Amino acid sequence: MHNFLRSRPSLQAGHALELKHLRSAVTAADCGGFRGAAELLRSQQSNVSRRIAEIEHHLGVALLAA
Repeated sequence: MHNFLRSRPSLQAGHALELKHLRSAVTAADCGGFRGAAELLRSQQSNVSRRIAEIEHHLGVALLAA
């Protein structure tokens, strides 16, 4: 696993995903979109979208269908 972290520079220390990223993704999936998730999380839609984009970048896969 140590080699895996070296091969994925986006996962280095200081760039780790936080609980707010996962909370945004789960809430968006449950609500069916960013707007509902933002309302439920009392956040801005752009923040929810950005957090999910960061997760997708770190993982290298799309999480939610457009």
